Amino acid sequence: MSLRPGKRRSGTRAAAGPQAGPGRAMVLGATGGIGRAFVEQLAAEGHELLVVARNRQRLEELARQVHATYGVVVEALAADLALDVDLRHVEDRVRGDARLEVLVNAAGLASWGRFRELDMERELDIIRVNVIAAVRLTRAGLSTMLPRRQGAIINVASLAGYVMLPFCATYGGTKAFLISFTEALHEELRGTGVRIQVVCPGFTRTDLFTRSGASTAKMPSFIWVRPETIARSSLAALKHDRAVCIPDARFRVLSVLLRLTPRSVVRRVASRLFGDFTTYRLDDHDSPRGEPRDSTAVPSPAAKRAPETRGQ
Repeated sequence: MSLRPGKRRSGTRAAAGPQAGPGRAMVLGATGGIGRAFVEQLAAEGHELLVVARNRQRLEELARQVHATYGVVVEALAADLALDVDLRHVEDRVRGDARLEVLVNAAGLASWGRFRELDMERELDIIRVNVIAAVRLTRAGLSTMLPRRQGAIINVASLAGYVMLPFCATYGGTKAFLISFTEALHEELRGTGVRIQVVCPGFTRTDLFTRSGASTAKMPSFIWVRPETIARSSLAALKHDRAVCIPDARFRVLSVLLRLTPRSVVRRVASRLFGDFTTYRLDDHDSPRGEPRDSTAVPSPAAKRAPETRGQ
């Protein structure tokens, strides 16, 4: 499936530039579940890739595997988007890439627990990665795509952006921002040849849950959506220039219900579902916080200060 748009009705966005082969795609959070699924899908379509994540070892292994499987050029760039110096380096790479066709922001952080008890530096890192990095990299992507009147940006949000989530308040707030931000830009970019989309998956089996301190063991099996389904649905929707993609019909129905239901009701239902947050909390001995981390992991303040851990 080509990412280039098909014919459009009069009055809709202008078609993107010349119909050449696939350009380069950059995927942030590339070693995580959804990010990796985008990497595989874009590689299968013939895109050269620049993959970005925190864990250098996992990132380089991913680059080797994807190159061996699909035969495309894959460059690995280790960066921690919570660190300004790393984020600026990634921004420079985006701005300087005249062949960048697709930018996928799948990097994300989360936490689980009572807000008043959570480490504030970790909460701020969630905002730095989920909001500040997304805004800055979207701006950088537009700076190289708009002059060419060609390109696409995908911001990975969550269905959590439509819900007030107790014990996951900062994460849900950042995803609500990303949905509103991306939809607004979709209108600003009308007629420019550049497309932008926010994808809002439901429950997805990725490292994000365990690395936030949440357990999925007691969550029902029917709620899950595969990362591959998310990436495939998003790219198909992008071809038709859809501003919002909600993979899986169940969650599309749920999103409509959430928007039609009074917020006070949604808030109370969410409170009942997640009211006892300890039900979904990992025990300390199950927490993976001592493991090497990629862009889906929350670094400790000590790790952030240590020069040797940057880019890991």
